[in-house]
Amino acid sequence: MIRTISTFALLVLVFVTTFGCKDKENIKPANLGSYQLYTNMPDVEFDQIEIKIDNEVAGTLTAPYMDTPVCETTSPGAILRAERTAGTHTLKATAYKNGEYVTSWNTDLNFEANYCKKIRLKYED
Repeated sequence: MIRTISTFALLVLVFVTTFGCKDKENIKPANLGSYQLYTNMPDVEFDQIEIKIDNEVAGTLTAPYMDTPVCETTSPGAILRAERTAGTHTLKATAYKNGEYVTSWNTDLNFEANYCKKIRLKYED
């Protein structure tokens, strides 16, 4: 009887640790790639750049970043890290100043699994 209960308890433990109690927010596909997005546009020219990937808002930039970031660089408002599954995704970024359109960028981003790339939204005076 004790052996049967021990076997059952072991099976329940294996089942729970294998299939249960996983935080869905922390589960990521194995084929994610990332981009660091930033701009050299002077902050007097814009107050927000809305960034969309595949027509979904990925975030905003509110400040320029003049250097080239390494992939682990964080600078809230100046660098946006976007993660997507490997493959080609569409970027549309639109700059505004006081709610008025300033300029936009449209391009394809080729995300590669387990690889970080950088893209600067170039400002040309």
